[in-house]
Amino acid sequence: MTNRLGLKPDAAPRFIELLHLVDQNTPCVVDPAPFSSDDRAERAEAAEACQWCPALEACAAYADAQRETWHVWAGVDRTPKPRASKKEQAA
Repeated sequence: MTNRLGLKPDAAPRFIELLHLVDQNTPCVVDPAPFSSDDRAERAEAAEACQWCPALEACAAYADAQRETWHVWAGVDRTPKPRASKKEQAA
């Protein structure tokens, strides 16, 4: 079950905590595009930028509680890796 914001019940308090820690210097606020980029290399760079973020632990707690499966959260690219084609698997 989710609320109006689409947050799972366990994720709501963690989201509020995260909001209190994020500011104009947080990497995902300074330049949000790489954190949800379609380009895996850009997401890898974004994940590196997270390592010095003061909201890192709160971000991880939120992402885990919300069961995020896309984009970069707390230095982890949660976007599923593309499956190899049958040709690539056979090689």
